[in-house]
Parts: sequence; C-alpha cells; structure tokens
Amino acid sequence: MSHRGKVFVDVAARAEVDFRDLVNIGDDYPVLFLHGGATTQFAGVPLKLPPHLAK
Repeated sequence: MSHRGKVFVDVAARAEVDFRDLVNIGDDYPVLFLHGGATTQFAGVPLKLPPHLAK
C-alpha cells in the first residue's frame, strides 16, 4: 500500500479524526503521527525546552 495512495490517505484521515475524538483535541492543534518510539520522544524533550533553559 502506497503512503500516497487513496487507501492509506483515507486510513490516516480516519485515524486523525478518531484520535481527536478520543483525546478531545480541537482543530486548532495539529496532530502528528511520528515514528521513532521512546528514543525519539526522549530526544524531543530538550527540543521543547525554552531557550534560556536549554543552555
């Protein structure tokens, strides 16, 4: 299944709708489905720190 094909695009759109409904996320926030697991999550923590705390 191509990640650009209609089948996948439909599955991804439905997953976003279901996720937004499940956790009550409004349309004013983006939803990202990312790969990487815990390693990527741990690496993302320092990227979210305010600049004055990241030094």
